Amino acid sequence: MKSIVKTILKKTFRPVLSRYHLILNKLDTCQTSILNVLSVCNPITQCPPAHGTLRKIQQAKTNVLFAFDKFCKKNGLRYWLHGGTLLGAVRYNGFVPWDDDIDVGMMREDFDRFIKIISDMPQNGKIQYYWCGGFLKMKYIENDFVLDAVDIFPFHQYYKKTSAIEGTELEDLINKNIKLNLSQLFPLLKPPYHGTPPEIKIMREIIMEGKNPAEDGDIFKIPGDKNIFRCEWIFPLSVMLFEGRELSVPNNSDNTLESQYGDFMLYPHDMSGWHGSISDELRDNWRNYEKLDEFLSMDSNVIYELVTGVRE
Repeated sequence: MKSIVKTILKKTFRPVLSRYHLILNKLDTCQTSILNVLSVCNPITQCPPAHGTLRKIQQAKTNVLFAFDKFCKKNGLRYWLHGGTLLGAVRYNGFVPWDDDIDVGMMREDFDRFIKIISDMPQNGKIQYYWCGGFLKMKYIENDFVLDAVDIFPFHQYYKKTSAIEGTELEDLINKNIKLNLSQLFPLLKPPYHGTPPEIKIMREIIMEGKNPAEDGDIFKIPGDKNIFRCEWIFPLSVMLFEGRELSVPNNSDNTLESQYGDFMLYPHDMSGWHGSISDELRDNWRNYEKLDEFLSMDSNVIYELVTGVRE
């Protein structure tokens, strides 16, 4: 009886599913063609900047980034713009018009020093740091107003330079052995805040195989999905204009971005912003629009004091 029912269902729905997949394939082909024509007629670098609330959010987060940059320079900490933030720097010397998120990378030794320094600093409660699985979040929090400002990703150096196959194997090894819970946020000063003992043991014994980082070893981030880069792509760090200020970027930004996004000068298939939790919070509480404007009116020295606990 079961086999008869299965046969009937297959004969009934196969033509429908075939047409469905055919339509989807045609739509995808059509979308790709449109984006290719758009890339030629209106290069992605000529997209107009964001405006309205989104632009205010970008500017507010940029102000925190500038304070972070100043703090890193004063303390000899290396960092660089990463991911979509680097993409924006290369394309627009600022934010990607539809993006609202800031990502930076740090080598693990600098990241550990950064955590040590901020752990010892007095905090006024408005700038807070949260460990979110594999990276650190810098947030500005005032009552119901939350500005998810900067995401700081720690990078590691491998014990050798990998081939294409070895790089894929390294990514698989990282993702298989280090399971990070990215859905939970932990305040910085409450454990676990950075690298649980099992993770550290796995990194040392399984990922690194007990070996020390090589001088030209690959640079990688956890999780390891398209986040393995040649050392010479990252170092020595360079600078690039971002929102009116020169900030640290990888030595070869093009190679870094190409390894992540492919042809990063083409229009993406999906330009909808998915980061902006602050947008939902603004809609839920209209007073937060006022808080956003108040934050934008703050002097840069005040923001630096909030980030570091140090008065200029």
